[in-house]
Amino acid sequence: MNEMTVRTYREGDEDEIARLLRECFDSFNSFALTGEKWLKISEFDPGFRKDLAFVAEKDGKIVSHAQVIVREITVGSAGRLKVAGIGNVSTFQEHRREGYSTRVLAHALEVVKEKGFPASALFAGQLGPAHTMYQKLGFADVYLPAMLFRGVKAPLRWNNEVMPTQSGQKLEIRESDERDDQSLLGIYEMNCSTHNGLVIRDMKTWKSKFRDSFFYECPFYEEESKPNNILVAETEQGEIIGYAMS
Repeated sequence: MNEMTVRTYREGDEDEIARLLRECFDSFNSFALTGEKWLKISEFDPGFRKDLAFVAEKDGKIVSHAQVIVREITVGSAGRLKVAGIGNVSTFQEHRREGYSTRVLAHALEVVKEKGFPASALFAGQLGPAHTMYQKLGFADVYLPAMLFRGVKAPLRWNNEVMPTQSGQKLEIRESDERDDQSLLGIYEMNCSTHNGLVIRDMKTWKSKFRDSFFYECPFYEEESKPNNILVAETEQGEIIGYAMS
């Protein structure tokens, strides 16, 4: 018997999904992903939805997985687009090259089409087997410009030290606190008006992902230590003009 079915996540699947992701991705191994951690992600990130997690089963055992992560992104100076982001496409090694990833991903795309998503997107390396699969399923390559940061001649300092800028204006580089959140979100929104593809954030999302916890990148987060990884640049007049997350 070699019956294969594709279905939506059911309660109790999380441990096997976590085991699959640990096998397929070193990053999930480093994160020590467990079923409990996987379930917890949706509490911090509403775009990480269990009803949009899908598995392929062979003879009643999970062999493959894919998930849709919902995002609203900027398009142009004023446009917004709800996107079905494809993530965590994975198959146990002993079942690869048997078409399971293709089947589970095709099923996921049908579901999001029925739910009215206007577009789907994902990140993938070029010319590999996964890239070929995505092309066969209708994805088209979009090349994003690289964003490079110029190295500074002297090490960056903070701990409330005052630094002069090229214009002579003095800036204080310090760790942020919750009083800064409105200014930081405002700076982010200002950038959203000039860049395509940035994820829309509101204050609830900001606090959930960067105050109550800290998301390095979905689905990797730090919950217990609640580190302050945000530095701000503040003028002598008390205006925050920039920030950086480490």
